[in-house]
Amino acid sequence: MTNNLKPLYELGYLEKGMTIIDPNGKRATITKLGSMEGMPLVHFNDDPNPVMWDWDRLIPDVMAEVAE
Repeated sequence: MTNNLKPLYELGYLEKGMTIIDPNGKRATITKLGSMEGMPLVHFNDDPNPVMWDWDRLIPDVMAEVAE
């Protein structure tokens, strides 16, 4: 099994354990998913403070590492 990079926007989903890479090469792994008032909350690298996820603000250069 190998890991490939795919644009996260094209992939269209988030899952626990997924690694996301920004255009500068900074990597973060999703460690927890939740929601608040219908907005997805994403925890990266076991940080207790979640990020409110907004697909409309996602830039096309953000990549996801996916197993194939």
